Amino acid sequence: MNNPLQHKRDYRFTKEDRGNNIIRSHQESEGGIRPSKTPRVIDTRQQGERNKSLPGCYIRYFIIDVFLILDHKVKRIYWTDRLQKEIKSAKFDGKSIKTVMKSSNYLAEPLGIAVHKDKVYWTYWRNGEILRTDKYASYEVEKVFSSAENFPIGLVVYDNTKQQTWANSNCGPTYGGCSHLCLPSAPWSDNTLGYSCTCSDGYALRNDKKTCSYNGRNVKVLLTEKGTITQTDIDSGHQNSLSVASSSALVGIDYDYDNNMMFWTDTYNQNIYAYFLNFNDESKAGFGPKSLLPNFVYTPDSIAVDWIYKHIYWTDLTDRQIHVCDYYGSYRKTFVTKELVYPDALALSPKDGLMFFSDFDSIFGGKILRSAMDGSERKTIINKGVNEVYGIVVDQQGRRIYWTDTSLQTIKSATFDGTDVHTIITFTKESSPNPYGIDVFGDMIYWTNNKDQSVYTVHKYTGIDRKPFLTDLESPKHIKIISKESQKEGFNRCGENNGQCDHLCLPVPVTPLTNNGYLCVCSDDFLLEDNVHCIRKESATLVKDEL
Repeated sequence: MNNPLQHKRDYRFTKEDRGNNIIRSHQESEGGIRPSKTPRVIDTRQQGERNKSLPGCYIRYFIIDVFLILDHKVKRIYWTDRLQKEIKSAKFDGKSIKTVMKSSNYLAEPLGIAVHKDKVYWTYWRNGEILRTDKYASYEVEKVFSSAENFPIGLVVYDNTKQQTWANSNCGPTYGGCSHLCLPSAPWSDNTLGYSCTCSDGYALRNDKKTCSYNGRNVKVLLTEKGTITQTDIDSGHQNSLSVASSSALVGIDYDYDNNMMFWTDTYNQNIYAYFLNFNDESKAGFGPKSLLPNFVYTPDSIAVDWIYKHIYWTDLTDRQIHVCDYYGSYRKTFVTKELVYPDALALSPKDGLMFFSDFDSIFGGKILRSAMDGSERKTIINKGVNEVYGIVVDQQGRRIYWTDTSLQTIKSATFDGTDVHTIITFTKESSPNPYGIDVFGDMIYWTNNKDQSVYTVHKYTGIDRKPFLTDLESPKHIKIISKESQKEGFNRCGENNGQCDHLCLPVPVTPLTNNGYLCVCSDDFLLEDNVHCIRKESATLVKDEL
């Protein structure tokens, strides 16, 4: 029989006879607990401090030879030991060790373990079985599941009675006021709160022991105004500005941190421009903004940069389409958007191959859609509680999208599939600031207010701590927070050879049909042949497309 660790990760379900679900995991990697010089059970505080060995719980294990499970009801730990061929339990402090079962034919290869009510469950991968017995003393072994084709390893029994709710949590419904993670303290801790706050990688806990700040901040706020692009340091407030032609009407803006480039749309001059991100560098003096598409855009609005695959996307309010091209304005592709009325706000998640955008119909209202970044697999994910959405941003840290609705006077968020919609702010009729552009950095949302010509910030989860960041602006539109943290390096699946594509290699979600995670796309005047090469369309085809 093959080793189960050679099989890919898979999750299957079976029903326990009392109506509780059992999940069996088939894992590809070795995983589990790594060996140490002195094998033992370790009890660690969840904050990662003051680990300690449980006295008397010295056990032999290697890689996945020991699996542990907690029984919160009786405050004991249970474990399987594949080498010793036994199942044991002990109190949380390591005392009162008891043998549940030992040296049985059913324990030839015990791996995963779970506890539910008075039963202990374990996997017997060699026979493809899930077994159970009484958790206090083994009298009889029952077979819950058996398969000649599957090799169950990991195991968990779940129902709604096994996990504590917020009512029993020291962190409470507000996460203890922590801006990132709220973790419970160990019972022996001196922490009277019963929890402590901690931060995700790249952030440090402030003196208030609740708020997380980005380490090594070199973060700037990039903003378009009527004829000016400004960069404002997020901490010091120091500002640099790039004056564009006074006749310009700047709207959308985005950037590529590693390539030191920024891109913006100009609805008056009907063009998209590129320039150096650090435009205050004296070495860039004498170099003006580069015009990318002087003859191919009409009313360019929102713009989004794919910093991994090096493409720019934008919406056009005149032709009511979404377009993409490379950083040099080459290989312009128009996505088929015949069913859209006014596509406006636009945001990307390149590592997921996903594009989010809004559409507005004066009769039927607005909606938010999601598609692959080649325009395929388009679907409406939110069509209730939205109207005129002018700004959308992807929060990679929280795996959510945030948007402004200037008609409903709200700022909201949702998961990538459009569920768990949460209202951050509902503005009053008296204030009605007309929120427009939006971005997220750390725990804060930044958005532009058209009515009072300003930029405000607010906490992205709670909607509290609202305050102005910039005031006395002139027609502020879209906003971006410049930081390396916002554009973490991702894997370019197209590789150095552009996926062998003649024109554009665009990321898409990995599926059985697109297991490479990308697709080749040709510019508008070309047709895709053999999924890689592009051939020019015939004149008759071009006329038909225009019609």
